[in-house]
Amino acid sequence: MLVAVGALPRLDYARCVGHLAAMRHDHVSLDGDVLVQMLAMDDPRAEALFDAAIHYIGGPKAEIASHAAATAGFMTRIWGTELPSWRMGRGCGKLIEKLLRLRGEHWRQVLGLLDRLLAAERVTATARGDLARAYLRDWVRGHFLDRAPATARRHARRKARRGVR
Repeated sequence: MLVAVGALPRLDYARCVGHLAAMRHDHVSLDGDVLVQMLAMDDPRAEALFDAAIHYIGGPKAEIASHAAATAGFMTRIWGTELPSWRMGRGCGKLIEKLLRLRGEHWRQVLGLLDRLLAAERVTATARGDLARAYLRDWVRGHFLDRAPATARRHARRKARRGVR
């Protein structure tokens, strides 16, 4: 890869990937670093390129473990940047929504996988798995997903008491 040998700066690579995504290329390779570079670049199109790129996350043919790893990588690294917290949070929220969008009843397992990936991240100057995990927990609470299992059980008990099938 050109980035690995230093022939192409990471920022230019992220910009190229964003443009390929915006043109709806069949396949783009995304990881946490590329997504962070894309969102953090000093370019008025940064958010639009990021949005185009994350359209590929969680799609119908998604290999969900690798998509969750890219999401966790982004979430861990974005909290180690100098971006405003609202922008970091918005990027994380968009990615989580894309990751879950077609998972149906498996959303809990996907969130559990993401939480485990974030828990495994070490805290460094450029990677803040602790803040990413705190964001994920707040996101789950804010979307009332922490109450979903209890609500579903209560609903099932009420139906059982009334004899509804």
